[in-house]
Formats: sequence, structure tokens, C-alpha cells
Amino acid sequence: MHYLVIDAELGTTGIRHKYESGSVDPVEIGVSHKTIIWLNEWLAKYEKEHYLSFVNTQVIEELDKEGIAIAITIKSELLLPKIEYCSTAYLTHKLL
Repeated sequence: MHYLVIDAELGTTGIRHKYESGSVDPVEIGVSHKTIIWLNEWLAKYEKEHYLSFVNTQVIEELDKEGIAIAITIKSELLLPKIEYCSTAYLTHKLL
């Protein structure tokens, strides 16, 4: 398994390889249906904040907490040794 990053980059699946270009299809790597639904709902909420220029820091902080929870869930489901979360709003990275 590759080193994965979870982020809310527009136009992506929310999962990408750290050192390779392009999004990763969560179905192809074995992410559960329940987690994929959660990931897609989170991406939609993050996209909304993107178009509002990330002005509501409280909402962004909650979305980043949710994104970290999603990343931890994916890490657990795929039995990964590590996964990274990237805050799209703040451009910060957190190794999990």
C-alpha cells in the first residue's frame, strides 16, 4: 500500500498518493461503503466553505477535525502504518 493523504482538494476523491500524482479511487483500495459516503459528504461541506473563501474559521476547524477522523478511519480499515491529513484551507499537514 502506498503512503496516502486525505484532503479536500477540489475535483478529487479526497484521497491521493503522497508521492504520485492523481486521486485514488476509494473503492479500488478497499475503503468501506460507509466511509466513502462519509468522505463524500465531508468533501461537499468543504467545497461549500471553499467557495465562501474559508472565512468561517470555526467551521473550518470542525471540518478539519472531521477530516482527521475520516483519515484515521481509513487508516484503520486499510491497516496502513501511516496516513497524512492535509487541511486544504490552512495548507497544513498532519501525519497520523
